[in-house]
Amino acid sequence: MNIEDVTNSSFGADGENPLRIFVSAKKDINDIFVKVEKFVQNVHEFYRSYGDEFLTSKSKLQQIESSVSKIAGIRDVLSRNNMKVAFFGRTSNGKSTVINAILQNKILPAGIGHTTNCFLQVEGTDETEPYIEVEGTRRNIESVNHLANALNTESLGDSTLVKIFWPKSKCPILHDDVVLVDSPGTDVSANLDKCIDLYCLDADVFVLVSNSESTLMQTEKNLFIKVKEKLSKPNIFILNNRWDASALEPESLDLVRKQHMMRDTDFLVDELNVVAEDEAKDRVFFVSAREVLGARIEAGQGKPVTLGNYANGFEGRFKEFLDFEKKFEQCLSKTAVQTKFSQHTLEVIKMTSDMNQLLDDIFRQTMAMRNEKMNQIKALKDRVNYIKQQFHILTNEVKHQICHLVKQVEHKVSTALNEEVRRLSVLVNDFERPFSVDPIALSSYKKELHSHVEQGLGSNLKSRLSTALTCNVESTQKQMVEGAKRFVPEISTDSFFLNVTPQHDFKLIYRFNCESLCSDFQEDLEFRFSYGFLQLLQYISGTRSKMEKHNLDTSKMNQPSNSGDSSMVKFATDKLDLIDKLSSSRTTITILAIGGCLIRVIGWHVIAITSSIYGLLYVYERVSWTTRAKENTFKKQYVSHATKKFRLIIDLTSANCSHQVQQELSSSFARLNRMVDNVLEKANTDIQKLEQEIEFLNRQDKIINLLRNEVRSLTGELEHFSTKYL
Repeated sequence: MNIEDVTNSSFGADGENPLRIFVSAKKDINDIFVKVEKFVQNVHEFYRSYGDEFLTSKSKLQQIESSVSKIAGIRDVLSRNNMKVAFFGRTSNGKSTVINAILQNKILPAGIGHTTNCFLQVEGTDETEPYIEVEGTRRNIESVNHLANALNTESLGDSTLVKIFWPKSKCPILHDDVVLVDSPGTDVSANLDKCIDLYCLDADVFVLVSNSESTLMQTEKNLFIKVKEKLSKPNIFILNNRWDASALEPESLDLVRKQHMMRDTDFLVDELNVVAEDEAKDRVFFVSAREVLGARIEAGQGKPVTLGNYANGFEGRFKEFLDFEKKFEQCLSKTAVQTKFSQHTLEVIKMTSDMNQLLDDIFRQTMAMRNEKMNQIKALKDRVNYIKQQFHILTNEVKHQICHLVKQVEHKVSTALNEEVRRLSVLVNDFERPFSVDPIALSSYKKELHSHVEQGLGSNLKSRLSTALTCNVESTQKQMVEGAKRFVPEISTDSFFLNVTPQHDFKLIYRFNCESLCSDFQEDLEFRFSYGFLQLLQYISGTRSKMEKHNLDTSKMNQPSNSGDSSMVKFATDKLDLIDKLSSSRTTITILAIGGCLIRVIGWHVIAITSSIYGLLYVYERVSWTTRAKENTFKKQYVSHATKKFRLIIDLTSANCSHQVQQELSSSFARLNRMVDNVLEKANTDIQKLEQEIEFLNRQDKIINLLRNEVRSLTGELEHFSTKYL
């Protein structure tokens, strides 16, 4: 065999290296998972953007958050995933040499005096110099001997894992994410079960390195029986190493090979049940790792491989090692892709399916919410228009009610006030205070009388009108409320009277400022004889004047105007003026002189008696002109004067009261109007909010469609990955 043969037959040199499938699959699945992670994060942000108002299920949000965490964890695992091969066997069976032969370099200490006493894991590094890690501590090494010395000087237990990082540029197999694990001998390690759990359960292929010079030992079998208990169907290869020793006994080679093959296949098929009988022969190989390593080192140094340096049958053993590597690569790559990516791929396919279902549910919910909100907007707009129309009708009705009640109040107040003015003398006579003609005392008496009359009139009017008018006002207010409740049920009678009317009950205020109204009142408390000639003349003239003036006014109103009537009117007027002059001038003295002439006719005795009676009357009245009489005269004069003044303000007072009622009802209706406006404003605010929510849902709908397209694309990529690799 020349150097070209060895080089072309070296591990991974052909263009169809099966290990590249794993590398390619790892790159593809990592690229897909980057997209999946970003997609899940987008779904999470999208779902959270809905807010509590729109979220219908907290569990879905928790599901998405769980998916975000799960994807991040899977990505982390995938980024560190590699193909792992675990080598087991008894001490000195050549496990380290087999690994070195596969690595095409003497990396692990092997040979006389070197025994692996801990777990060694060889993996590639992009650095140019090798180094090791012992329990997380990094240590640089310069060569294999340096490594051997380091391992020998360290106090390492059989369950310790030493990681050896070798430059990928020096070992082609390390380019393909392959990790090789060398273990202590199965016959010396007491903690093998624990070590399997720690370092080997994630191995894709197990290689049992057996010594072909002896039969398969029970300790070796026990190890894989335990592996079988932990893994359902582990991939196990059996290498009968040191097969070059068979060249010394060529006559028994076939028999020994047949015996080994039978024992090994029985173990794989019958005892472990990990492969079928027809597959078992592809899992058992007869090799010499020492020869392969030596030939590959020579080829790597550019030296020709000299067949004389190797035992007979070297070419066959070398080819069988190559066959082992080929089948080992195929099984490793296929198994690694399945074990490392299959479960994760299925999980993500299910996850994307769940996400797609979730997006479909959100899409339907969004459509339903949007339709519901559009219906709500239509209902609110219809209600606003209806309220406006009905309130316009109610406004006209209330205006008519207020106008009618105002007129009614004005009439009632006017009637009641007229009656109270006619009874003013009773009210004045009820006033009992010490009376005196002293100017200061009389002034105080007037003020108190003004206050008494003012309070009495107000009290009488309140007792006659206030209760009825207040009931009318409240009845009208209730009618307003009932009218509004027909189209605005939110308005209640209780809330209306609590928030619309003043804190106190409505009461009419009657304003009588008697002191100002009767400020021009001047009392006349001088004594005047009731039957004096001047008083009699004034009484007669006053009565006749009133009668004739009444007749004159009647004739003016009832008869048409003509020249004759005008003469009569003029004559009557002149006659009245004459009497007035007689009663008000000094001509009375003349009349008394004329009366003296009558004495002669009547006689002195009659005149004397009459004069005595007349004098007695005068004396009686003069004696009776006491303070009480003066008070009565004062009150009569006050009643007469106040009656005239009050009659002047009857219309003004009744108008003022009706204005109070109008103002109260108008104020109440204005506040009711504000309550209705508040309802309309709230409805318009709700409409604006719903319109904003619809705009939000429209934007969410666009995002949902993008996410749904994205999840379909991801599902397609995952299915393509499964078809291609799984």
